[in-house]
Amino acid sequence: MTYNLLYIEDQDPSSIIRSIEEDKQFKVKHLKPQCLEEVLSESKGVDLILLDFKLTEASETNMKVDAPAIASAFRTFGSDSQKDLPIVLISTRENITNYYKDFSSKDLFDFTTTKHYFLKSINNYKSKMISAIEAYSMIKSNTFDMCQCLGISTQKSEELDFRIDMNLNRDTIKEDIFAYSNFILQNIVRSVGVLIGEDILSARLGISTKSKDWSNLKQELESFKYTGIYSESYQRWWANDIQKWFEEKYEGKASLRRLNAKQRCEVIKVITSLKNLNPIDKIEKDNYKTKSSNFWTICKHTKKAIDPIDGFEIYERELYPWQEKEYLSFLGTSSDYYKYVKPADKKKVREIEKELSK
Repeated sequence: MTYNLLYIEDQDPSSIIRSIEEDKQFKVKHLKPQCLEEVLSESKGVDLILLDFKLTEASETNMKVDAPAIASAFRTFGSDSQKDLPIVLISTRENITNYYKDFSSKDLFDFTTTKHYFLKSINNYKSKMISAIEAYSMIKSNTFDMCQCLGISTQKSEELDFRIDMNLNRDTIKEDIFAYSNFILQNIVRSVGVLIGEDILSARLGISTKSKDWSNLKQELESFKYTGIYSESYQRWWANDIQKWFEEKYEGKASLRRLNAKQRCEVIKVITSLKNLNPIDKIEKDNYKTKSSNFWTICKHTKKAIDPIDGFEIYERELYPWQEKEYLSFLGTSSDYYKYVKPADKKKVREIEKELSK
């Protein structure tokens, strides 16, 4: 299947278009806009809009407009088919930074990136664009049915936190395809909670992804994978199903959380008959080493497995009840995420630094 994309850009679009069209998945139409009416007119029949952030070079009409203004026009004044188009923001790092200062603009785009990263990881971003297009189609064709969109049965939906369904049925989300899609992507698929990614799966099983049998172990857990919207570009597993699988296979002798990485690894070798599995090691650098190997999450910066007792809690945004807290390891405290660490945990960081300096 070929997807039709409208690329709105007032600079040379050739490198971006060439990269997108290389494997024939997309057909790209370029537009250097003269007015908002032209943008809306040219978008008819396309599957996705790709927008440059600043459009200030259309000197013929002195059109001075940026991506949020165009996206807002689609979301507000477009026809029903135009309102239901995924919109992707692509620009320079500086402009993306400026954009994020405008909080209201965050409710307009399906995702944002810089041209540098877009070209560097073109296959990844093409996968994300296809996922967004398919997600919109799925939501529309199934009339906002949560079970269909999440790829689950009615019975399984009853196991989820009831507030997920409540939020998806809010007036501001229900019947708004962008809002519905964005809520699932940001608050279910891309957050830690009911779903977990491969790095946290590895942490909870206590097994290194570098193990020779890691791919075989993932195959063993295939039936617990998330298959709903955005699953094509985000590999996720149902967190509770993984825990239930372990407890059933281990005949209720212990839960994952109570065992350290080596113990989990040894049990999983037995219950799966996979011998080439290696436990994750504690984080160790210079004279610092984490205390626990009862791993359950990852450091947001380094992506290494940690037990929350060795982490420092990040308070970057309000969490929904089904979402889990995020943490930095000590080695991650030099990152930009450190500004979001809670004051009490910053005090712990200073105490560790003082101890290590002795």
